[in-house]
Amino acid sequence: MNNSTSFYVYKAGAGSGKTFNLVKQYLKLAFAEQRDERLQMLFRSILAITFTNKAANEMKARIVATLIDLAQGKPTAMSGQLCDELHLTTDELQRRAKIVQNAVLHHYSDLSVCTIDSFMQRLVRTFARDLKLPLNFNIELDADYITASLVEQLLEQIGTEGKEDLTDVLCSYGTMKMDEGNSYNIERNLQKTSEVLFKEETAAYLQQLEQYSPSQFKEAHKQLKEDNRTFLRTCSQMAQHALDVCHANGVDENTTGLKSIHNWLVKMSDCSTTLPNIGTTVTKIYDSGVVDDKGRCPDVAAQAIVHTVTTVVEGLPLYHPRKKMMACYYDLAALSELQRLRETYYKNNELTDFTEISHKINEVVKESPVPYLYERLGDRYRHFLIDEFQDTSQEQWHNLLPLILNSVAAEQRSLIVGDAKQAIYRFR
Repeated sequence: MNNSTSFYVYKAGAGSGKTFNLVKQYLKLAFAEQRDERLQMLFRSILAITFTNKAANEMKARIVATLIDLAQGKPTAMSGQLCDELHLTTDELQRRAKIVQNAVLHHYSDLSVCTIDSFMQRLVRTFARDLKLPLNFNIELDADYITASLVEQLLEQIGTEGKEDLTDVLCSYGTMKMDEGNSYNIERNLQKTSEVLFKEETAAYLQQLEQYSPSQFKEAHKQLKEDNRTFLRTCSQMAQHALDVCHANGVDENTTGLKSIHNWLVKMSDCSTTLPNIGTTVTKIYDSGVVDDKGRCPDVAAQAIVHTVTTVVEGLPLYHPRKKMMACYYDLAALSELQRLRETYYKNNELTDFTEISHKINEVVKESPVPYLYERLGDRYRHFLIDEFQDTSQEQWHNLLPLILNSVAAEQRSLIVGDAKQAIYRFR
């Protein structure tokens, strides 16, 4: 990279000296002024973001400890590299280190090294009213506690007046889970289902689910079930008709070369609950429109077979999705109710969580070409160092992007550090 580069990507594996390089980059930015009055202010324009509190505290401690060593003129690997890269003498480096050290110790709260969650929290508190959050909101960190509370509230509604549809849905949910071989404990099953309430990627879908009532879910499930029954009934009738035509024209299970398609028609004619597998023979007939190229199947029988095969194969793209949707409809209905309860719970207790914070910021960022959310911060921070970038979610990165773009446009240095092989949190 040349000196005009303003955005760096540093790929750092375990044991590669990542923290050393982060501290060095931080100090390079903090020492980049000659005048004392500017020098003592530079560190306030640097924001270093990492993933855990432990990593943030370690980086802060390393920055302060290194500043002390440099201010005392101790020769280290760091001091040598800083002198070379900043083109400074050891005396000048020591002078600048003393000034920055003094500024940091007197204004330690301006040393901005934090986790991405704490940064988002600080950001949101400044704009709580704009984001339609209570001014004194608290952030709930214990998702298990909220889940247990929401499930308890949901189960308390079973059998109560006016909740007949919800009661039916939850009873069907419990039956479905037992049919799947899961625990009969509906409370445990609901807690497992409700885990998706706190996943970043499900937020938009949960908002859509919230619009539907238990009665609407019941009606939709009923309609899907009826559509698939109608399709199966049609397929069964057409297969039976094809069999009748075949038998009338001398084609049966003993006809050479037609045994597999005859057996398939027999199974299809009895498909009251599910479709038989679509094998290679059926696929070939659908692709070619030919049942038998050796003259063993009369044309009238071949036409009936092709018509049946075509109806079945072309109906599958709707049949299978409907079947999949029916299998998860009661989960969706339960999630819809749990999402409504969560919204009410948060509002009554002036709570929110990090997933909701990130999502609310993301909504504002997407709606405005120059997001007002970052106006104050954009003027304060000019350099950004993001550690453990592989664990930063897509939504968090999009929330930080306006700040990074502003920094790059102003030709200010920013850095992201990560290692794809260590994406532990994203993998989980």
